[in-house]
Amino acid sequence: MATYRTIMSKANYLLFLAVLFCLPFPQIGLRYLIVAWGVSWLLEGRWLSRPEQCQNIGNGWSRRWPSSLWVPCVLFALWFVWECVSMLWAPDKALAKAQIERHLAIPMLLPITIWGVNNLYDYRRIRQVIVYGALAAVPVYFFTMFWVFNHTCVEHPNDYLPTHMFPVAFFANGISAIKHRLFLSSAEILGIIAACYRRKELSRAYGAVEGWLITIMEVAAMCSLVLATGSRASLFAGVALAGVATVEHAPKKYKSLAISGALILAVLMSICVVKLHPRMQSFEWEHLRLEKMDASRNARLNIWSMALDEPKDYLWQGLGAGQSPQYLQQRYAEHGYTSYVQQGLHAHNQYMMELLELGVFGLALFVLACVSPVIFARNRQKQTAAYMLTLYGMNMLTDNMFGKFDGIAIWCVWMMLIMLQADAQGKQQAARDA
Repeated sequence: MATYRTIMSKANYLLFLAVLFCLPFPQIGLRYLIVAWGVSWLLEGRWLSRPEQCQNIGNGWSRRWPSSLWVPCVLFALWFVWECVSMLWAPDKALAKAQIERHLAIPMLLPITIWGVNNLYDYRRIRQVIVYGALAAVPVYFFTMFWVFNHTCVEHPNDYLPTHMFPVAFFANGISAIKHRLFLSSAEILGIIAACYRRKELSRAYGAVEGWLITIMEVAAMCSLVLATGSRASLFAGVALAGVATVEHAPKKYKSLAISGALILAVLMSICVVKLHPRMQSFEWEHLRLEKMDASRNARLNIWSMALDEPKDYLWQGLGAGQSPQYLQQRYAEHGYTSYVQQGLHAHNQYMMELLELGVFGLALFVLACVSPVIFARNRQKQTAAYMLTLYGMNMLTDNMFGKFDGIAIWCVWMMLIMLQADAQGKQQAARDA
């Protein structure tokens, strides 16, 4: 039995490292790896015994929670239960089942929080693998798109010439066919944060100057891929993350000054994004209203206008899990937006999607679950939770981060990282890193 547990523990840990490495890559492989990791955790059998946090005190069992994330995981589980209940009134059961299947990984976090993971999980090695995966994605995607560009030159010689420099616009327009630009950028931003956390570790190993140089080169490489994707949301999220990092790392006596500086920095960087980003040049700021639809303005504004047109359809109990795309298709057709119907455009706003599908109470529960890691995390775990909430909170304004498996996988990995920071071994390692 001991040999079996040893083998399964190693397999579980190696599969988790494989998941981390593959976060920036296409979701098909990532999906199978996460399922395999979940199965290996179950086969390891930790859930068959009393949680290690339980201690016999007096006449009963008292539970200590080394992870501060059991409350957020309970909230996410309750949100998932409400989503399952909404199947009762969902018109299209197949869409509802697909949505629930997509979100199955989220309630799985609760038993993992309760029973934990084996002692092989090394927080430093985990950060290292995240960085290596994000760095490996840089040459892979640039070479892949360069290969595609050369093929396009052959297929369409009148539009592209092999002698032309590989255009960034071609990369930005084509990358989402392989990996959606927002999820790719989110995985790279996770790698950037992990690289910054590793800076002191590298400085101790190679020297202070060398540690800074390695970190700067790693961050620059990952930033180049984020910029090449053309993701506007990721740039605004990056601006917000820079502001949060400035405040987090400022000494207590300079917190007020740091907050003021972060706000000024955020405004200046946002202006640069608006003025310089190519995809922002087509945005019609005078059309930034939800009261009236206009074919010439940004599609997201029209989608939100149509979604908010009849709130009585969904406000209280919602349409049901997975029903928002079908509902929006009907709204597009009613308003004559046939191109939106053909493209099958979804809500492009996670909060809007939650309101449409689960109603105002489902939306409130979802927001509370997302915010709760920052409330219940402790010490450096709170910092990691703040980064997670900033990235997802910003990105969910313009896309459905939980609408695809990629976004769910990255969120679950963030939660796992906070859990690992929170356990006893993670605390010791974090203290050595400080």
